[in-house]
Amino acid sequence: MRWRQEHAEQRYKRSKGNGEGFEGDTILIKLSPYDPVELLDSEEMIEEYLLAACEEGSASDIARALGDIARARGITDLARKTGLTRQTLYKALSGEGNPELATIAKVAEALGFRLSFVRTSKDHQDAA
Repeated sequence: MRWRQEHAEQRYKRSKGNGEGFEGDTILIKLSPYDPVELLDSEEMIEEYLLAACEEGSASDIARALGDIARARGITDLARKTGLTRQTLYKALSGEGNPELATIAKVAEALGFRLSFVRTSKDHQDAA
C-alpha cells in the first residue's frame, strides 16, 4: 500500500479548515443583512417600492415601507416636517408598532404622498 493511501484520512482532515467554505458535506454561505434603503436611490424606486407595499402588503408592511423611505430621505428631516420625534417615527414605522392612521397620513404627506382608497372588487360592494 502506498503512503498516500495509508495517510489519506489525515490529509483530508488537514484540508478541511482551508477557508473554502466547506465543512463536511455542508457548504457554508456568508449572508449579509438586506437593507432596502440601499436601493431607494431615486424617486421612481421609492414610488414603486411604496406602491408594491400598498398593493401586496399588510398594514405593518406599509408602515415598514414608509419607515424605509424615511430612512432613505433622512429621518431627522421627516421628524422636523411632521412635528414627531425621531423615536416616535422609528417606533411607528418599524412594522412592529401600531401607528394611528393620522400618523401614517402625516408621514405620507411629509414624504410627498397622500393616502387614497380604491375599490378592490364588486364582490366587496355587494357584501356591504
